[in-house]
Amino acid sequence: MKNKINKKGITIVYDVIFAFLILFIGISIIVTSIPYSSIKSNKESQSLDNILIWLDSNRILASCIYNKDIDKISYFLDNILPDNGYCIKVYSLDWNLIWIYSSPLFNEKNTISSQSYLLSGYQGIPNPCIVILIISR
Repeated sequence: MKNKINKKGITIVYDVIFAFLILFIGISIIVTSIPYSSIKSNKESQSLDNILIWLDSNRILASCIYNKDIDKISYFLDNILPDNGYCIKVYSLDWNLIWIYSSPLFNEKNTISSQSYLLSGYQGIPNPCIVILIISR
């Protein structure tokens, strides 16, 4: 009788250890799969917005986007974002992709942040489009 009680006690201890092991593995997986810090991402998103606003206020963004001048826009972004890969996507208002450019360092799997920007037209001609700037590690 006493032997059966000992076996039940040992079985319960093993069950508890096994349950904690599964719980520990589950929490480890969740913690390691949490995306890049949302605070840093928010700051980088604000920085991307500032970059797009600066490019637009200096009449660089619209001329590059509407003339599809990839060399000019990549020159500016390479100098502004030297350590990051980036991608520029241009969409019509109904979300049809017009054109896309990715820098050699861009890796979509390692995206840090993205920011959209609405351009209303170029040289007095209304032709709205959405520009999305994405950066990766």
